Amino acid sequence: MILVDTCVLLDLSTLDPKWFEWSLRQIGHFGSVGTLVYNPVIFAEIGVGQADRNKLDERFSGWVFDPFDLDIAWRAAEAYRRYLARGGRRERVLGDFWIGAHAKVRGWRLLTRNPEDFKDFALGKSLIHPGHGDVN
Repeated sequence: MILVDTCVLLDLSTLDPKWFEWSLRQIGHFGSVGTLVYNPVIFAEIGVGQADRNKLDERFSGWVFDPFDLDIAWRAAEAYRRYLARGGRRERVLGDFWIGAHAKVRGWRLLTRNPEDFKDFALGKSLIHPGHGDVN
């Protein structure tokens, strides 16, 4: 199971000039060797740019949807407390904390191009990002 961070999906929908090819290659490869997973945060973050729910559902066709449970919520809360202790100023648990906690609790790999967003989760080799576990 490979949880795909929102940024990778946004690269595809925005045709990001720097990251589109990389993200497309990763989705293609990891989708062919494993199961791609999304969660409520990823669905909502991608949904912001989509006016039609049916098109959004189509986009995730063939993927697995996995909702959160209390273990994931607790892990996200722990990461948020560490963030605040380091001087973070956001007033709510950030989406990246939910995504990182989800990957950590489930023991899944996480595909992202922003590894620094997930430093609180010690994902190690489970974190796939440019230059580390990715496909060139």
